[in-house]
Amino acid sequence: MSYTHLGHDLVLIRAFEIYVRPVVEYASPVSSPVSHAQIEKLEKVQRRFTKRLFGLSKMTYAARLQYLELQSLERSRFNQDLIMCYKIVRGMVDVNLSDFFTLSASSITRGHCYKISFYHCRVNTRLNFFSNRVIAVWNSLPETAVTAPTIDIFKSWLMKLELPII
Repeated sequence: MSYTHLGHDLVLIRAFEIYVRPVVEYASPVSSPVSHAQIEKLEKVQRRFTKRLFGLSKMTYAARLQYLELQSLERSRFNQDLIMCYKIVRGMVDVNLSDFFTLSASSITRGHCYKISFYHCRVNTRLNFFSNRVIAVWNSLPETAVTAPTIDIFKSWLMKLELPII
């Protein structure tokens, strides 16, 4: 990739991150897409943008994201879910913890002290609510991540972890 195109592409990437991603990711803990078709439709926005950058059209989407040091929109939404969960569990937002989660009362659970109990859902729609879709991964996070003293440290842990979402 030539330096003249690289500089131009950096400006475009920054503009995409500032102007497009916030619109696509707005309120994702509340309105995250459920179906594969919806997820792909949103991801297509970034997929198409990255493909049009100079010299990247023949690369796979995953390779383009890695090269540009970007996250997939799906992974970004998932991280935002975990960040919101962290804020709720740690009392950083003005909502009642009990409105979203019930911390596990068992003292013999493996892992960290902020494990969340999972309730069986009779309706599939409920499974896709923020308060349910985040539980399994939240409970699997290492104690050092969920007990991070600041949100920035928690975010840095998320970047290091291999999560099930790309």
